[in-house]
Amino acid sequence: MDTRERKGNAAARRKLLSKIPKTPMSPDNSKQEEMRKDREFINEYITRMAAILRPAVHLIDFAENRFPQKTSDQTKDDILRMAVVFLHATLEDFLRYIGSRYIVGADLDKRTFGNTDRISELLKSAGIPPNEFKKFYPSLSELMVRRHQIVHKGDLKATINQEGERVPKPIDASKVKEWSKTVPDFVNAVAAYKLEAGV
Repeated sequence: MDTRERKGNAAARRKLLSKIPKTPMSPDNSKQEEMRKDREFINEYITRMAAILRPAVHLIDFAENRFPQKTSDQTKDDILRMAVVFLHATLEDFLRYIGSRYIVGADLDKRTFGNTDRISELLKSAGIPPNEFKKFYPSLSELMVRRHQIVHKGDLKATINQEGERVPKPIDASKVKEWSKTVPDFVNAVAAYKLEAGV
């Protein structure tokens, strides 16, 4: 991890941890203890998310800025498809992490999140109102649909070209970059809500 990434992770931690309400100590310290645990949870996850998200960010940067000019556009698109898979993995990892922290007895290791209804179900079970985060859903839905297309259908077009072949769909680097911003923004918003709500 380079210096810029370390500074970015530290800034993200400070932003989230600053959301915790500053309440005076009381004889009943159970609330304070839960808030301390939430601090630790967020600290651990910001570091974890950076590690999972890093390959996607690097792949997008390579496809946009460091791509050899003589290499085909299809190869560039393949690199962006790998980034999409890593972005979706980051999203699913966070949802499982939230579930393991806030849903008693949850076993989410094999659970997948292929649409926003699944996200809403998980958030609701974790005591988080889904409506607070639906502004992220359109972009997340696009990401999940494209990941499914890539992983399960090879990202091929439904139609056959003039040569009688089914070729991959083109993929927009700017759209993948948008998704790479939506995923951490969603993670940060959900984490901040849990800290503010203290639940």
